[in-house]
Amino acid sequence: MTSFFCTLWGDKYSKEYVERLYTSLNMFYTDKFTLYCQTDQKLGIPGVVELPFLDIKPDDSPRCKVKPKMNFWKPNGWGISGRKVFLDLDIAIVKNIDTMVDLLYRGRPLISRAWWQDELGINQEPNNYLAYRGIVNSSVIIWEDSVLTESIWNHIEDNMRYVFFCGINGQDGYLSSTHLDKFDFIPHSMVRSYHNEKLSGDERIILFDTKINHITYGTQKEMHELKGEIKDILV
Repeated sequence: MTSFFCTLWGDKYSKEYVERLYTSLNMFYTDKFTLYCQTDQKLGIPGVVELPFLDIKPDDSPRCKVKPKMNFWKPNGWGISGRKVFLDLDIAIVKNIDTMVDLLYRGRPLISRAWWQDELGINQEPNNYLAYRGIVNSSVIIWEDSVLTESIWNHIEDNMRYVFFCGINGQDGYLSSTHLDKFDFIPHSMVRSYHNEKLSGDERIILFDTKINHITYGTQKEMHELKGEIKDILV
């Protein structure tokens, strides 16, 4: 039984995003699963289990707004063990994800990567701080509780004020600058950033950051506002 997780608070997204994710998993994942949503809302979505926030609660701080996503690193959080998969709400699953979820994991956490940064060369420059804002992209994470994930949680717990005040680019920047050695990357052949990478008609199975890039298109819109390719493939 694989446990999928997402999280919802505030008004940036609605419960329809959670419903879409659950429907997509039913379509594109073969094995039995449970979708858990860490939330402060009463969603009432059949098949989705609501979870309370653990140690890290959402707040109005302008720094590290996505800090509650870090609750998922807590060992045996909510008493849930086994294979775990976190998915951001602004993703689109477009093909079967069995191989990604069931076969890639080899004892080290798997995470999507900011592949588009390599095109700029910034990951190759050791003194370029931009690389450490987001070598990883935590829209998709696959893991099991282990010594590696426990060390991530222990560092967060021991340095919480520092992590949340000084962290650049939220969890992505924190993991990129502090825990990069603990991760393997989900192959680029499986994931693509709709927001940052050029459309290519390729065979990716998950699109993440499904918002229009404001630099390219003049404005930034979330998934529910989009038209065209991304809207056509949404469940």
